[in-house]
Amino acid sequence: GIVSFMENRNLFMYVAGCDLSLLMEMENDYGFLPFPKGDEKQADYINPANNWIATCAMIPVTVPEADIGIVGTITEAMAALSRYTSMPAQYDELMLTRLIRDRESRDMVQICSETMSFDLGKISGVGGIANIIEDAICLGNEYVSKYASVNEMASGDFAEIIEAIG
Repeated sequence: GIVSFMENRNLFMYVAGCDLSLLMEMENDYGFLPFPKGDEKQADYINPANNWIATCAMIPVTVPEADIGIVGTITEAMAALSRYTSMPAQYDELMLTRLIRDRESRDMVQICSETMSFDLGKISGVGGIANIIEDAICLGNEYVSKYASVNEMASGDFAEIIEAIG
């Protein structure tokens, strides 16, 4: 991870924006690159967003059912306003000015941020596919037969999600 990258033992590292502050003390230079396009026909980059650091609001179960509507409205309003308060503070002020070292890195961070994509299957835990992929990559577990064993269930889960979204 980050320690081995800072010690120059890793050539590449997948990093979330919140991890950039950890690299401030790194002696050697480093740069940012978006994930490569699949081929030259792909119009835009697609960069995975880190699902584990996406934040959420917690609503106590003690909120009376009659008040859930107003709680939802206020929560949505706060989320909408954060686009103009939290995002500029985190992205414009911190990430693009203090946590990067050069103009080229700023351009690459902007490309990565503008093209980030959240994996609906991973966020929803569809069929456990994300865990199967991660276990194959990180632990060397077998992938093909495990994926085949959940494929039908995952397809059904995705169909339900798509139907719910509309």
